Amino acid sequence: MVRNREQFNPSDSYSLKEKVLKSIATMATLLATVAPLSACGETHSEPTPNVTTPTSQESESPSSEPSPEASASSCTKFEGDQELLTDLKLAKTDGEKRNAFVEFARKQTDEAMAETNSIGTTVTSQANLVDTINQLGRDSVTTLEAAINVVADGCFNDDDKKFISDSFTSSATLGQATMSLSRAFDNAIEFSADDKVIKDIKNEVSCKIIHTAKGEERNGVEQPTYITRNNLNVSKGVEKMDPLQDTSLSGSFYVSQIACQTENKSLITEYLTIVHTSSDEDPVDSLENGKQASKMINPSLLPGDIINDEPRYASWTILTSRAVNPDSQIPTLYNGVATTLGEVPAVKEALAEREEVLANK
Repeated sequence: MVRNREQFNPSDSYSLKEKVLKSIATMATLLATVAPLSACGETHSEPTPNVTTPTSQESESPSSEPSPEASASSCTKFEGDQELLTDLKLAKTDGEKRNAFVEFARKQTDEAMAETNSIGTTVTSQANLVDTINQLGRDSVTTLEAAINVVADGCFNDDDKKFISDSFTSSATLGQATMSLSRAFDNAIEFSADDKVIKDIKNEVSCKIIHTAKGEERNGVEQPTYITRNNLNVSKGVEKMDPLQDTSLSGSFYVSQIACQTENKSLITEYLTIVHTSSDEDPVDSLENGKQASKMINPSLLPGDIINDEPRYASWTILTSRAVNPDSQIPTLYNGVATTLGEVPAVKEALAEREEVLANK
């Protein structure tokens, strides 16, 4: 699954599990004031927004009967796949749906993932906030990959595959990511009999992490990465538009930003994942997707915060899933310095490899 050059050190506030990889490939995350891009897997064009996010009433409609299993030659049995479907049908909140996907993803990967409660909330502390933000960013792309893979290859009928897809996009994505990833899920269902298309779709969400945005150090404290809604930014440009523009969120939000190189090196994708935090567990536990637990005015950490072990509660939502092209202007932080993804050395190297792969096709 997600492979990265930065290993997460578990904090005292929460533990991590490891399990064994059982299905396909892997994934990844951002920062700064950014903007939405193209459909997942479409490197040069912006997706046509022709997807409707399902309502909670719609997501409860599939029957509770297990899907008839397809033949072994036409589908893959994933550990926990029927449990995932059952948990999604029983889920009453977006957090419960997201947690069902997280628990399913744990069974498919040998990567460490943050502990969550049954509502999908992770317990951390102010002292461990930066590590938690980065870990939840990695978890979000690991979970996305597992969800795409089970829809593409799993032993479910199309109605159940659509239910699983809609459950993911409605509970775990916002803004540009909803549009981009909904299209990827729809293609995985529509072209399930086309081995080449399915292979391409799964490759597009595979991920070797080549860059994670890193905040500046201030007074000896590494700052968390964050974005702030900018109502003055009315740009429609795919790389410069405010990524919060198509949401109702306001104020500032902690985020993880990851750049991923796909397994066959044909695509680099940027994922920006919002990490909602609160000192009160209830607002995060009951948080409806698209809402916010609290309005954050000052996202900075002070020296006293790094010794503050009071609990904080966190959950994640994927905000962008954007293809990264040569000379990309998507904002990021590289070792605390504001720059663009097109200027990050590891991204430049991956883009050169991509051009070589495409030239040899």
